[in-house]
Amino acid sequence: MVGHDETLIGAHAIAVEAEHRLIHDLPRLRSATVHTDPQAVEGFEHHAAPATHR
Repeated sequence: MVGHDETLIGAHAIAVEAEHRLIHDLPRLRSATVHTDPQAVEGFEHHAAPATHR
């Protein structure tokens, strides 16, 4: 999770660093997809639209 006020560029940098660490920590791993979620904000559901399709 990233802060709800994090910029897109900041969240991307966090995800890239997480992927980099995973690749180093797991020798057979070649790549990883890291999805950053913003911290919850009262009264706002970040995944409301996709949740209706699950």
